[in-house]
Amino acid sequence: MNIDISTIADTTAAATGVIYSTKNRCELSAQTATAALSESDCDGFWLDGSDTVEGREFPFSLADRLPALREIHRGVDGGPDRAIVYGLSYLLARGYKYLALVENDILLTPDWLPTAIGAMERASADGLRVGAATVRTFDRRILFVRPGYAVMFNIGAGMIVFTREAAEAVLTTYRSTNGREIHRACRKMTQGDISQICEQSLTEEHWYSADWFFDCALMQLGFASVGVLPALARNIDVDSARYGIRPVAEAQPAAGLDPSLFRIYRRNLSWAAQTEDSVGYFFDPQLDRFVVFPHQFPSTAYTGEWKTKWQQSFGPFEVQPTNTGDTLRWELVNGSCDVAFRTTDENKHCRITAGGSAIKHPLPPAAHIAIQISNAVGETVPIEVQPDPGATISGVFFTDPQPWFRGLANWRKRMEVLGLIKRFPIETEAPSVVGEFDESVPDLIGHAR
Repeated sequence: MNIDISTIADTTAAATGVIYSTKNRCELSAQTATAALSESDCDGFWLDGSDTVEGREFPFSLADRLPALREIHRGVDGGPDRAIVYGLSYLLARGYKYLALVENDILLTPDWLPTAIGAMERASADGLRVGAATVRTFDRRILFVRPGYAVMFNIGAGMIVFTREAAEAVLTTYRSTNGREIHRACRKMTQGDISQICEQSLTEEHWYSADWFFDCALMQLGFASVGVLPALARNIDVDSARYGIRPVAEAQPAAGLDPSLFRIYRRNLSWAAQTEDSVGYFFDPQLDRFVVFPHQFPSTAYTGEWKTKWQQSFGPFEVQPTNTGDTLRWELVNGSCDVAFRTTDENKHCRITAGGSAIKHPLPPAAHIAIQISNAVGETVPIEVQPDPGATISGVFFTDPQPWFRGLANWRKRMEVLGLIKRFPIETEAPSVVGEFDESVPDLIGHAR
């Protein structure tokens, strides 16, 4: 990732850092940038991934009219999830108390920032440990309506404010999800059925983007997500009503679950204590497999030069080797696993070495190709996977949990090695809200090529 950073003004002692993200669509930015980057007590950072000259130059045409704008970062490409992890990691490194994400299709009302923080404070006074807030409060994403705020089961990355602790938790658990997992988490925490209120079917077959997992993961780690009432933001690129949702216009809307279930939710939220595996893994009950996405492998698992490709609702990152011989390594400790590949090219192969025995597998052009690796001896088997350049690895499906997996281990190292984020030469890193886990992995045995 080659990022060009232009300083517009010095940063301040503001409590909040705001990421405003764009890619082309200058007509939207012309309408939304002023409200996003004019609040007091905040520092704004414009992240642009445009691939047109007009898009790349447009932020500078507005810079002198945006009082909160401090820097413009150009070249933040590779999809919205890459912009999210880059932006949050940058704000964490700078030490902000609150970290906000705003996309350029969201039109905000002035004073949106103090209103969002006010909702967090009201929820805290209501006995919740709050991790995230939004002023784009959709009616059919509400769990509970409370005096002066709403508890949300989904906020979305288009407009969200995190605490430092919650931003850290989101980055450590970053992955996509499916409807069954969202439904199950909400059912566990509230004893209510959100399928009766959500506009989405929440079927287990349907995959959802990573920002659907933000609130799900936070909930299981003891954090609440809240929304302001009424909403102070709306999408301007689409009419959300076409999709069955609308920003809440009332101070006390008729929405959400039975209010009597709030006491159960608040109690379970305070008791929430998860291991690193239970939130980090995605378990697919239909396949009866534990899924590890490529960006969740330890940083030491990769040798060579790898690049990521964005897949919105699965991963959301897959990986592709740059050179022949680039290797992904792990140890198969229990059971067997299936490695999922994708390629559109002819004559691609993957060399898989299991326990010193190497096989070169053909990879025919297909959306999904799975190659099974068995552990017949019941012992730890070192695995090396070397796809041809042009083929991608989408994920690895394990029959059994793997002791080396640390779903909440150091996300910075994992994402840096794949080029998703950079190490910033600025303030100290935030302490991990999820505790210090053992990040060591078994020594991997090198094999002759």
